[in-house]
Parts: sequence; C-alpha cells; structure tokens
Amino acid sequence: MVDVFRAPQYCPKHAREVLAVPWRLKVFRMQSGIASPETRKPLMVEHALLSKNAADNKHTVG
Repeated sequence: MVDVFRAPQYCPKHAREVLAVPWRLKVFRMQSGIASPETRKPLMVEHALLSKNAADNKHTVG
C-alpha cells in the first residue's frame, strides 16, 4: 500500500514512481479531500483496475 500525503500537483509523480518498482501495487491512497485525475491516468495506462472509495480516496488496484 502506498499512502500519499501530498498536495494534488505532486501525486502524479508519486504514482509514476510506484509503477516503476518491481512489485505490483495493491493500493494507492491519497489523503482525504485530495482529488487528482492526473494521478489516476498513469495507473490506468498500466492496465491497473482502479476503484475509488469516495470516503477515503483509496484506489485499489486489482
């Protein structure tokens, strides 16, 4: 699980960094209240299945 506590403009960089590691991401979570379509894009490009829980901004990759 990756838990990101950054302003939205920094989250896409973290998503790309996580996708570069050799293990498969299970959860990418941004702090409550943060929305970033730019963060979702690189995760989706890698064919990750994302579901967002609106209550806690958790993106589960399946």
